[in-house]
Amino acid sequence: MGDIAIVDVRGVLPQRDYSLAAEVRQLLAMGHRRILVNLQDIRSTGDYGVSNLVTSFVEITKAGGTLKLITNPYFDGVIKSVGMQTVFSAYPTEADALASPW
Repeated sequence: MGDIAIVDVRGVLPQRDYSLAAEVRQLLAMGHRRILVNLQDIRSTGDYGVSNLVTSFVEITKAGGTLKLITNPYFDGVIKSVGMQTVFSAYPTEADALASPW
């Protein structure tokens, strides 16, 4: 996996604290440009959680990187409900995400 950074998020996607976006900023500062966010264990989120992902996506893209998501049926529904399914590259497993072109 080399230069691919994997961030595991469990339970509730970080909300108002923007901790996910802060972690992504740290990874970018360390030189990572391919970032995989594992959301398989997410059971709850809201507007700020999705905003955390959008902020992360924008920062990664500005840095010339790529963001991929590993999702579950719940989070697939969240992405679709906010019309972001064409923005995020979402995969059902880590293996699928890693095997797809960056």
